[in-house]
Amino acid sequence: MKGFTPFGVLLLLTSSVCVAETFTGKLVDSACIDRQGGTTTPAPEQPATPRGCAPTRSTSTFGIVMSDGRMLRLDSTGNANAAEMVHGGSRSTADSNGIPVTITGTRDGRTVKVENIDFTQ
Repeated sequence: MKGFTPFGVLLLLTSSVCVAETFTGKLVDSACIDRQGGTTTPAPEQPATPRGCAPTRSTSTFGIVMSDGRMLRLDSTGNANAAEMVHGGSRSTADSNGIPVTITGTRDGRTVKVENIDFTQ
């Protein structure tokens, strides 16, 4: 059996290309969540909630809290996009627990590399 050719190695390396996912939940101020103890690993019997961490005009770091209570942080591009949307006032129905959003991107640990953010109803 012959060894790997350079083309075969290249094929193996590129076969793990990341595919975008869709995340739905509440856009929150991730620093507020951190101050409250975080929501990244809730116990199954006690799902965490954002607890009044809706983003404001002064928010600079954002996250998305999903229905199961897990929070994913937004990358720098996502933070810039979310800040522009929130600071520009182009938001949908919000409550004290966040703004409903759908985010498209790739997950990298507890961070989403954001491709797109849409406010939802």
